[in-house]
Amino acid sequence: AMASWGKGMALGAAIYGLWHLLQRMDRKEKCEELDTVEKTESMLIRLTYKPLESVDLLEQSVDPSCGAVSTFVGTTRDNFKGKKVEKLSYTAYVPMAMKQMRLICEEIIKKWGGEKGVKRVIIHHRLGVCPVTEASVMIAVASAHRKASLEAVHWAIDTLKEKVTIWKKEHYSDGSMWKENKEFDPEKLVSPKGADGSIDEY
Repeated sequence: AMASWGKGMALGAAIYGLWHLLQRMDRKEKCEELDTVEKTESMLIRLTYKPLESVDLLEQSVDPSCGAVSTFVGTTRDNFKGKKVEKLSYTAYVPMAMKQMRLICEEIIKKWGGEKGVKRVIIHHRLGVCPVTEASVMIAVASAHRKASLEAVHWAIDTLKEKVTIWKKEHYSDGSMWKENKEFDPEKLVSPKGADGSIDEY
């Protein structure tokens, strides 16, 4: 009887372990399907676990009234200070990151729109694993002329690194390490929700 009871306990533990593993796999699959997008007439922001495609970026940024589309594409390189980098992985606090990306787009339209000519801003950022040579961030700014779009896209990537709550982990052949953007300033974070639509300090 004791032997049967022991076998039953072992079987129950095995079934529970299998169920727990399947639950974790299901949550992982759902997480990796995440594709958070916000779109208006003048902007599109996106956080995704899917590979980023430059064709999508260009198609989304084209505007009939614009003669320039300036882009920035950040990719995973295979080295850091003599270490061999095998891949990067990104995680984010999505509600806050989306709000910060939206504010970047709005500020670009405010600074470089109107007479300066910027009409549309697109920001895509990848989450999860990003292998060597693949893109982790893509930014496009469409404007009537090149000067405004070039200035705006430069400002956009610098500000994204400074303010957006996305964190990077570098994976080496002999370990891994979380990396902080040197531009990142936690005092400039904003809350994910503003009661009146204003920028709230976080």
